[in-house]
Amino acid sequence: MALAFYSGNTFPALKPVLFALMLGFVGYGISLVLLVRAMRELGASRAGAFFGVYPFIGAILSVLWLGESVSLRLGLAFALTGSAAALLLGEKHAHAHAHEPLEHDHLHSHDGHHAHSHAHGEKGRDGYSHPHTHARLEHSHEHGPDAHHRYWHRDEG
Repeated sequence: MALAFYSGNTFPALKPVLFALMLGFVGYGISLVLLVRAMRELGASRAGAFFGVYPFIGAILSVLWLGESVSLRLGLAFALTGSAAALLLGEKHAHAHAHEPLEHDHLHSHDGHHAHSHAHGEKGRDGYSHPHTHARLEHSHEHGPDAHHRYWHRDEG
């Protein structure tokens, strides 16, 4: 619209402009928010790997909605990318481990890692963020890599 204004051309119709704004909001805005949250929870490398799957979702949608042709190359790329995502999603293990004392602020639920009290007897809500402190905690449970499970295993260097 700025180009049309500065070049003296006519403005585009309102409907395509609104559609383009909505597409940008969903395709860029929401995906960027989800990427940042995923980096916080999964770590940058895992979040980046999942973010790399999105173009294939777009390719599948173009086949379904736009009638684009399916090629062997697209099928192989989809199979490899899907396999990698499945491996990352399935990455969980259980073992005894210790969490060192930690003070931080992040969005959390009140689970086994966040069993803390609140000021003035305030009942904690799930899915919100506030500064909090974790005492040392030793336990065993199934987990994947996240904000509370970033450590070297004993058999790793």
